[in-house]
Amino acid sequence: MQRRRWSLGELQPALPYRPLPTTPTAFRLLLLDPGTLDDVIECHLLVADLGIKYHYEALSYAWGDPQDTLPIILDSIRRYVTVNLEIALRRLRFKHSSRVIWVDALCINQNDIREREGQVRRMRDIYKSSSRTLVWLGEPPPNFGGEGGITGVKDFLVRSARSARDGSNMDPPPPGTAHEAFRLADAFWFDRIWVLQEMALGKEVTMICGEIDFPWSDFVEGLSAVGNTDDASHTTRSLNRWHEGRIRAAKFCREYTQNEVSRSKWLQTPIADRLLALLLASNGLQSSDPRDHIFALLGLVDSPEKQTMEPRLAVDYEAPVGQILKRVAIYLFESTRDPSILYGAGSTPTQRQLGIPSWVPTWQSYRGYSLQNYFNFELPIWRAPEDPTGDVAVSESQDTLTLRGQIQCRVTRVGSTAVGASSPTRESSNIFRQRIEHARSLFTSWEQDILDPLEQGYSQAWAISVLGSPIRDDPALLAACSQSMPPEDVRGAWEEALFHQRGIEEAYNGFDHYLYSVLMGRATNPFNNSGVGLTLFVTLELGRLEGGAPFATSNGLFGFFSAAHLLREEISNAFVCLFQGCRTPFIVRGNNGLYTLLGPCYMAPYIELVWNGPFKDMITLI
Repeated sequence: MQRRRWSLGELQPALPYRPLPTTPTAFRLLLLDPGTLDDVIECHLLVADLGIKYHYEALSYAWGDPQDTLPIILDSIRRYVTVNLEIALRRLRFKHSSRVIWVDALCINQNDIREREGQVRRMRDIYKSSSRTLVWLGEPPPNFGGEGGITGVKDFLVRSARSARDGSNMDPPPPGTAHEAFRLADAFWFDRIWVLQEMALGKEVTMICGEIDFPWSDFVEGLSAVGNTDDASHTTRSLNRWHEGRIRAAKFCREYTQNEVSRSKWLQTPIADRLLALLLASNGLQSSDPRDHIFALLGLVDSPEKQTMEPRLAVDYEAPVGQILKRVAIYLFESTRDPSILYGAGSTPTQRQLGIPSWVPTWQSYRGYSLQNYFNFELPIWRAPEDPTGDVAVSESQDTLTLRGQIQCRVTRVGSTAVGASSPTRESSNIFRQRIEHARSLFTSWEQDILDPLEQGYSQAWAISVLGSPIRDDPALLAACSQSMPPEDVRGAWEEALFHQRGIEEAYNGFDHYLYSVLMGRATNPFNNSGVGLTLFVTLELGRLEGGAPFATSNGLFGFFSAAHLLREEISNAFVCLFQGCRTPFIVRGNNGLYTLLGPCYMAPYIELVWNGPFKDMITLI
């Protein structure tokens, strides 16, 4: 089989796409010829119309490396497609009959910008009109599924979902099957921004991994059931927590499009609020074109009643990337006056490359150390009744953003950058032992560099930050308040900054703190170094904290920031800032009233406080 590393852009012009009819409902379908698994893939393009009912299925998949390609025969012409798509077509075709599917890479002329724009606007209707959406997760890894293989994992998910629906008991699965089921959520498909629209709008969604398939509902309900039973182990619940975070946005989008009550409430909110909620939910998902982080959500934002869409949200692949991101940001600020838009902003490689202001979101924030537990993207972002409205203003030049806020303190020290695994996998006990030692060494350095120098003064700093300046001027009251916080509470606050899990049951969260004590040698180890509980805890946490580091502040507090390298660039000018209406603090850099936004951070106790009145200062971001 010929395999070449060619650019898709280099190969596509060889295919003579005929222009689509000028009607606004025209699109193409792919007729996949029958064949065995090893036969050459042959297929044909058909012109169709959304005004006519067809029986076709829409494919949702991850493109993969655009330069890693394999050949197919399309309309008698050799055409190269990405490896993942070639494998998907090979698995999807029937042995004795043709199959009609919609595939974006083939049914849209990717080199015709005008056609791409028109077809992207129609994708909502293309997926809604399909008989079902086929989600291709890829081939299972070698030895996937333990004793039962991939088939055993499927059967386990189906039985778990059925047990959750009818309340029946389920026989224990083969060893390792439950953990293997969670690995399905590690597929790259879940990292793509386009999947939210693709799976949310289909009448029916079928997940496909290799040769097996199962309904989306069984996948979601089965995974949830495994991790939420009364007898679930801490290990299983940890895996469930990790993977629930990966599929949370997809679950939400599917729910609101398919549930009539949820959909009715959703459509009653203004379009700008809908778009902001989706952008916050999908913050960090990937797309090859940064503009697609906006365009991929428009089909979910618009309503079937065809409300007039804001011109600044028009699909336009000819406009520069920075221009699209900036005009959408300004539209959201002007329409919602909601500073939570800044959760998607900050200094990122894309922001620097494009030369756009730091307050313009690229929606590519790192998803590991997530602060989403502190706001619920399904609901309006929290704002105190005293919060002023209309105190968010874009300058006439559109280069700066001014909003109400307060500089709290300066960053004085930054710990070592965390390096770790991205997700839990089946690995040798030796690798796990090395990972435990690496984690112990990292956390020890963090405690020595950040926590220990602050431990004595943290209680006073905490009391001042919560109770305000009056307590600073009353030494006796300050001493009394400080002494009321025992040393273990300081370490508890430290661990909360590293492993915060809001909304998790107390017993479960407490076990995480216990495992940290075991790791640091402050508690008896009920496991050996290859024990599942401790090794999984270390694997998950190193992956979640990767790239970040704790920091100390000038007023004796500490926090955590997910992009440690940014803090080190000019640490003397880095500050913790609170913006009115935001639940989490931010790191900014600058002076003389002009600041560059680096991104949101975790910092006790500010992340827990509800401010009783508006801030007096106005902060200008550049």
